[in-house]
Amino acid sequence: MPYKPSNNNFTWTIHKDVPTATYFIRAYVYDSTGEVVAYGQTTDTHKKTNLFKITAITGRHITIDVCAACFSIFSIISLVGFYFVEKRKAVKISQRK
Repeated sequence: MPYKPSNNNFTWTIHKDVPTATYFIRAYVYDSTGEVVAYGQTTDTHKKTNLFKITAITGRHITIDVCAACFSIFSIISLVGFYFVEKRKAVKISQRK
C-alpha cells in the first residue's frame, strides 16, 4: 500500500481459527528494495500495555455438549436393553425345542 501523508489506516480481519491469546500489533515499513527500514508496535518493550485479547470461536456451546451426553446415555441404555430383550427371546426359543 503506497504511503499517503494523511489519514493512513489499515484494516485486518481476524479469522475464526485464531487461538485464544493476548496479542499486540507490530507494523513493519519496507523500502522499495524490500528492506525493513522501521517498525512500530502498540505495546511497550516489556509487552505489558496496550494489549488486546482474542477469544477463539469453537462453535460449541454447553447446550450442545449436554444434548450429546444425553443422546449418548440414551443410546447405551437402549443398546443394553435390546441386548437383554433379545437374550431373553433366545432363551425362550431354546427352551421350546
